[in-house]
Amino acid sequence: TNLAAPAVALVVDLTLKSMERFEDAVPEFEAMMSYPLEDTLQQEAAAKFVDDDFAGFADAVVAAFRDGSLAAALADGGAGWKAWVNGLGKGLGRKGKNLFMPLRIALTGRMQGGDVGQQMQLLGALDGQAGDAAQLVGLEERMDALAAWAEKARA
Repeated sequence: TNLAAPAVALVVDLTLKSMERFEDAVPEFEAMMSYPLEDTLQQEAAAKFVDDDFAGFADAVVAAFRDGSLAAALADGGAGWKAWVNGLGKGLGRKGKNLFMPLRIALTGRMQGGDVGQQMQLLGALDGQAGDAAQLVGLEERMDALAAWAEKARA
């Protein structure tokens, strides 16, 4: 697959920040493109975020995806992303780690990794381009899994 230059630049930027050797690039990229939400939320380290109404947080993120505001923010680049995150935080009465860690978990399915905004921009750039061999879990599939988790958590 021939990726557009902006997507390649994002891949390089994100993987270089988290790898020690060149051989680490592919596993790191594959990890970023996966979405291990269920596994992450079962970890002891995630319990404090799950217990802090992560289901409600997840609902807000899914709603933003479904109403198009998340996509619009990503399309606007860094400034749009920052404004969207700030608006989400104000709407939920969250800031700092109580905003950013649940957001990382909701969007990436992980508690650590590269810049979340860049990862989301990369997902958008790769949508439909990554091919069958890639481990890419797209944003729509992530939001479906997040919504299903939140529904199950409330049951």
